Amino acid sequence: MLTINNVLINRIESQSLYEKLSTLPTIGDRLKFLRKDYLKKSRAKMACEMQIEPTTIQKYEENRTTPKISRLKEFADYFQLPVEVLTGEDADVMIMEDYFLIGNLQYFCWRIDFDRDLSISEELLKQIKIAIYKANIEIVKHIKNQNDLIYVLKLFDLDSEDNSSTLIDLFEKNIQLVTRGDYNEDHQRIEKLSKVFDYAINTKNLIDKKTYNSIVNILYPLVECYKNNPE
Repeated sequence: MLTINNVLINRIESQSLYEKLSTLPTIGDRLKFLRKDYLKKSRAKMACEMQIEPTTIQKYEENRTTPKISRLKEFADYFQLPVEVLTGEDADVMIMEDYFLIGNLQYFCWRIDFDRDLSISEELLKQIKIAIYKANIEIVKHIKNQNDLIYVLKLFDLDSEDNSSTLIDLFEKNIQLVTRGDYNEDHQRIEKLSKVFDYAINTKNLIDKKTYNSIVNILYPLVECYKNNPE
């Protein structure tokens, strides 16, 4: 069973929030709806909590400018929603069963443009679907982890043939980690991995080979730990 609070359970079961957001035409419209109607917060309150200027939020809501992906990630974490719900992409995916995980996977598969065909096998999707129900994880932390991962992956040099193959491997290993991990028992390990993601995000540059290796060096031992100690 997933350890999620009653409010979030209601959100998942009703799907009304996602259905409503899918009818709004712009990112600004969705941000305004989430702030004003969903959270019922003023711009000043939200800006204070996010540590940004109220005028910045106003510009986004009035569609005078579009948030960059780094800012979208901040909004997604704040609202505890996947990034693509804010962008309005693949809205049908986001209201399907298991949209929290599968939606992110399909967003990754469909939207990142590689020279060669990129796909994740149906068998892997099936394993992930089963694992997320078995894993004792907090769904909010899971969403944040996936948002971080999608952003980090977009920092890689996608024109590199080597990176196009290693990215898939890194992505699949991370999926194994977040779906098998127990956030109660493995909190320190998860936090350690998050710090690596945070470093990559804060550099705001394409990830070089050295940075990639630092991620892999932390990620692989964690995955092997779960392989050797299955639930």
